[in-house]
Amino acid sequence: MPEGLRLRRRGRLQFAFNFSGQAQALPFTPESDCLIGGPVLAPAGVAAWPCA
Repeated sequence: MPEGLRLRRRGRLQFAFNFSGQAQALPFTPESDCLIGGPVLAPAGVAAWPCA
């Protein structure tokens, strides 16, 4: 996993947080559409998508 990228799961949602100073691509493609953000996170960006 890229440095500065953190993943957390809360219930049926998966979150990705970018704590680095540069854009980061998620190391995988979410199985469903992102509810927040997208597959590339800006610095301090957040993404969330549903998971099984």
